[in-house]
Amino acid sequence: MGNSYWVADPRAKGGRLLVQAIEPTARQKKSAAKRQNEFARVPLQLAGEITKHTNTQSAMVWILLLYLAWKNKSATFPLSNTIVARYGVSREIKRRMLKKLETAGLIKVEWRPSKSPIVTLMSELAMKFI
Repeated sequence: MGNSYWVADPRAKGGRLLVQAIEPTARQKKSAAKRQNEFARVPLQLAGEITKHTNTQSAMVWILLLYLAWKNKSATFPLSNTIVARYGVSREIKRRMLKKLETAGLIKVEWRPSKSPIVTLMSELAMKFI
């Protein structure tokens, strides 16, 4: 089985209980692994409305990055001001969030003057869903 150890029995004075650790079954392990890949389908319009009302536009940038990677079937794609504005995100918030994500190593950005930046997702977790 697993490791055995003694613990104090709170019901009896000075008594002890023998406890054995039980290893999870293969089915339980499979279930836990499956939960790690859970996701939610969220309508972008609804996500945009929620981010406006909760003042979390930067979160919408990440949602749009994941959506565009999936839509383009590629980890590399342009991110225009038009699409972020459609969901209530300003170009300034888009720029700040891209810089933060780039600093964190989650994305790589090719900044182009007077053109949409080219974004590449670097997160292995995000790459699983493309």
